[in-house]
Amino acid sequence: MGELKKQEKSIFDEIVYNKRVEEKNGETIQYQYFFSHVIKSNTVNELIESTDEKTIEIANSVKENSKKVFEDNNAYVSEQQVNFYNDCTKLIYSALKVENPILIPVRCGFGKSTFLKTLIGTIIGKTKYGFVSSEIKNNYLPMIITTDRVNDLKDLSNYITKKYGYYNDYTYYDEKVNDVVTTKQPYIYVLKGWNKSIQCKNYKKVKTYKESIIRCTQEKCEFFDNCEMGRQKREQLYSPILAMTNARLSYLTNTVDADKGINRFTSFVDKDKKEITRKRLLIDEKPQLLNNSVVSVDEIGKMKKLVNNYDSSDDEKYNNYKLEMLKELNNIEKRVLEIQEEFKDYRNAFVVLDEEIFSAEFKENWFNFFNLKYNQYISAFENMFRNGALWCKGKKMFFYTTSRNSFNVGDLKTFIFDGTAEMSLEYETGENDFVYLNIDDYKKYDYVTFHIIQENFSRNSIKKRPKKLKAVCDWIKESINDKTYVISYRECDDIPVNEILTENLKNIPNIVMCKDSNKLPYFGNTKGKNDWSSCINMVQIGWNRYNSDIYIAEYLASSHIIKKQIRERYEKTKYKIPELLFGLDERGKFKFHDLEQYRLMKMIVDFEQEAFRTRIREFSSNKEVHIYLFAVSDAMRSMIWQRFSKCKFIEHREIKQFDEFKKLDRKGNEDIERLINWMDKEWNKKKIESKNVKELLKVNNDSWTYVFNKDKGFQKMLKDRRVKQKKEGRKYYLIKY
Repeated sequence: MGELKKQEKSIFDEIVYNKRVEEKNGETIQYQYFFSHVIKSNTVNELIESTDEKTIEIANSVKENSKKVFEDNNAYVSEQQVNFYNDCTKLIYSALKVENPILIPVRCGFGKSTFLKTLIGTIIGKTKYGFVSSEIKNNYLPMIITTDRVNDLKDLSNYITKKYGYYNDYTYYDEKVNDVVTTKQPYIYVLKGWNKSIQCKNYKKVKTYKESIIRCTQEKCEFFDNCEMGRQKREQLYSPILAMTNARLSYLTNTVDADKGINRFTSFVDKDKKEITRKRLLIDEKPQLLNNSVVSVDEIGKMKKLVNNYDSSDDEKYNNYKLEMLKELNNIEKRVLEIQEEFKDYRNAFVVLDEEIFSAEFKENWFNFFNLKYNQYISAFENMFRNGALWCKGKKMFFYTTSRNSFNVGDLKTFIFDGTAEMSLEYETGENDFVYLNIDDYKKYDYVTFHIIQENFSRNSIKKRPKKLKAVCDWIKESINDKTYVISYRECDDIPVNEILTENLKNIPNIVMCKDSNKLPYFGNTKGKNDWSSCINMVQIGWNRYNSDIYIAEYLASSHIIKKQIRERYEKTKYKIPELLFGLDERGKFKFHDLEQYRLMKMIVDFEQEAFRTRIREFSSNKEVHIYLFAVSDAMRSMIWQRFSKCKFIEHREIKQFDEFKKLDRKGNEDIERLINWMDKEWNKKKIESKNVKELLKVNNDSWTYVFNKDKGFQKMLKDRRVKQKKEGRKYYLIKY
C-alpha cells in the first residue's frame, strides 16, 4: 500500500484471502488475491467548526471528573482515555462542519460507560450547583440516549438519581385513583417496553412488544392517553434525558418522515414549563441498518390460511372482503412461483423488481380484521417487489430482501459509539452517510497469546463427527486452568452443541457460565453481556460463519453501488450474475473479491467482539490473556495480527484428544471410518461374527487384516471403545468387553 492520503486511516493492509496455482508454459505460477481496507477518518479538530468557552470548560471538567471516577475505583486511567473524554465532550457540544452521524469507534474497555456517566453527571453538577443560566442548562442537558439492553439504561438512570437526586416534580390526573398525583421526575427517563402485566383496554389487545411499538400511539389507539404506554409518553416530556433501546430506535428511525418517527420524542418541558428540543442522540452499539427479511410462498400460504379460517360469524362485512383479499394473495403467490421457475437452476440470483402489490384496501382490511398478525410478511413482500431481492435455493426456496433501513434521525446531532465501526462494511454505503472520528486508542497487545490448533470444528465437521465435542471438553479440562470463557455454536442441525458442551463442562470451576442461564454462551447470545471480563482464557470452538446466502444478502443491502450496476445491466447479465458475483470455489470461498472481503470482515468483527468479553477489555490491563482458536485461515490470522498489534501466536499440532479424528480424516482410511461409524452408531454391542461385519461394510480381507493387526491408531480406537476381535474355534468375532 502506498502512502496514506490526508484523512485516510488503514485498518487492514494487504490481507491475502485466496490463492490460485496455474501451470503455464511448463512453469507453476501462484497467484495471490488480497484486499486492504482504508477509511476516511477525521480528528476532533477537523470536525469542529467552532467551540465556545462554556463547552471548553465542561470538557475540561469531564476530563478531571473522569480521573476521579477511576481513582475512586482504584483503577488506572491512561492519558489517551482522559483526552478522549475531553475531545468527545467538545465534539458533542460544538458547532460541527458536518451534519452526518459521527461514528466513534471506541473499543470495549476504553471507558465508554464511564464517559457517559461522567458527562451527564458533570453537566447536572454545573446546572444544579453552579451559577448557570437556563439557556446554558437547556443547551447541554437535553438528549436522547440508546443502547441494546433496557436494564443498562435503568442502571444508568438509577446511578444518576442516586448521586444527583431527581430533576423535578411532575403533577397529573390519575384516573385509577380519581385524583391529582405528583411524582418525582428523574433526569433520565427510561422508556420501558410493553409487557404482559400491562392491561390493554383496546378490544384488539396488544400481545407483543413489537406490536406495542407500532400500535401504542395516540393516532392508533383511543385508549392511549389512559394507558401505561400513554403515561410513559407523557412523563418522558418532563425529563431532560430520554433513554430507549436500539430496537425502539430502529423502528422510530425507519421512516421517510421524521415527524412520524423520532421527532415524536425530541420535545422536553423544563422546570419553567418551557418547551425545549432534545438536539442530540447518543447511540451505544451499532444501530439496525440493514433490512434482510426472508419471504417465500410459505408466508403467502400462512396468510391465506388465516383469511380462510377467520371466524366471521360476528362480522357480516368480512365475507365481502374475503374473496378480494384471497385474490390479491393468489396473484402474489403466482408471481413468486413464476420468479422461482425462472431462476430454479441457480443457487443464488438477484431479482430486479419494481412492482406494486397489496392495495391500500387490502392493507386497511387486513389491519381491521387481523391487526398486526403477519404484518411483517406484508412489509417484506412489498420491500421485495419494490426493491428487488436475492433468490436462494437450498433445502428450501426463499428470497432475502436486500434494502437498508432509512435511519432517519431528523435534525438530531447523532453520535454512534461502536467499537468495531472501522471494520463494519454496513457503514460503507458509498454515499458518505457516516463520518468516522479518529481515536487514539492504539495499544500493544504483546500480553495476548493466540493458540492455533489445527483441528477443524466447522459445523459440517461436528455433524460428521459429533464425538469431537466430548474430545474438546476433555482437552479443556486437562489443559486449561484459571477462569475461562468458552463459546461455540448453539446447534449444528439436530446436534445440540451448546447443551453437550455445557453438560461436559458445567462442573469445572474455572469455566464461567452465563449468569442468566447457568449455561455456556453460544454465538449470537452474548451481546450486551459482561459476564467474562475476569477471564484470562478464551476457547472458541469453531467460527461464527453464516450461510453464504446471508453474506450475499447483507452485502447487497450494504452497497447501493453494486445494486445500481446490476440494475443498469440487468436484462443482459441476469443469468450471468449468479456465477460472476455469487459463485463459490472448491474451498467454499466467494469468487467475487468484494463478497469474500465482506465475509472476512464480518467474521473478524464477530470474533473481536467475543475476544473483548475477556480481560482484554480492560484497557489499562497488561496481564496475560490466552485465546485458543481452531483451524484459523491465513487471512483470519493476518487480520487478528493487525488488529491486536504485537500479539503472539503459538501453534499446537499434536493433541492426543484429536488423534483419532486426524486419522479418520486422512485419505485412504475410508475402511477405518466405516468401521468406527458402525461401532459408534449402528452396532448393538452384542457379539457378532467378523465375517458378517466385513460383508456388511464391504471391507476386503487384506484391509481387515491390516487394520486389526498392524494399524496402531485403529487398535487404540478399539481400546478406547473396549472392543476387540476374539477367535473362537475357527471363527473370529467382535466383542465388547
